Amino acid sequence: MTIKTDVNTLRNSYSKRYRGKPRKLVFMRRMGYIKGIEEGQRVFETEYLGPTTRYNEFIITTMRTVWGTPIEKLKQLFGIEIWEYCRKMATPYLKSGKLEEYEGALRLTREGIFISDSIMSDLLWVD
Repeated sequence: MTIKTDVNTLRNSYSKRYRGKPRKLVFMRRMGYIKGIEEGQRVFETEYLGPTTRYNEFIITTMRTVWGTPIEKLKQLFGIEIWEYCRKMATPYLKSGKLEEYEGALRLTREGIFISDSIMSDLLWVD
């Protein structure tokens, strides 16, 4: 059985999950979670992400896909300054063939996959 998935749906999955709104995390203590379920209550913690964390998660989430990090989406969500930072940090990997620009996205090459954690780490914004 073959499952077809709309490529645009997958490419845009980041923006559907992280729209700058707080996200809800499942209550981490198992007994508290079970008690909440038994009492018909949603038990969760709310996490508010700042711009730095949202950018870093965007990089980590999108770079791990076959499509890579969409450049226009990055500019739209985080601005030109952050894009210029990302581009500057990506330049050595672009020159060495570990990253490539393909169909409007920065993506890992076959060689880059083996050092992907290092590449993503260099692209992250550190305050």
